[in-house]
Amino acid sequence: MWTLELPTYSAKSAFNMSISRVRDQALAERLARAEPAVTEAEDQFDQAARSQELHNIHSHIVVEPDITKEEMGKVYTLRMAKNGAPGRII
Repeated sequence: MWTLELPTYSAKSAFNMSISRVRDQALAERLARAEPAVTEAEDQFDQAARSQELHNIHSHIVVEPDITKEEMGKVYTLRMAKNGAPGRII
């Protein structure tokens, strides 16, 4: 198994950077309310990785409070992975 260095950005900062240009105000507000869930998921991932139990992480259909799996997928594909997206530098 390869050992990787920890990222220099937190999930919280990456998420906030990625959602920084959402134009739909209602969606932007709902995404901002999901920040605690993103931070909690980062902690759970870190703990599972350290104990070699990543396989025990469960997928979610909804990110609290009310972000769908599809909406979170779009945050990644359109606002982080896409060239020119605000979170791309990460």
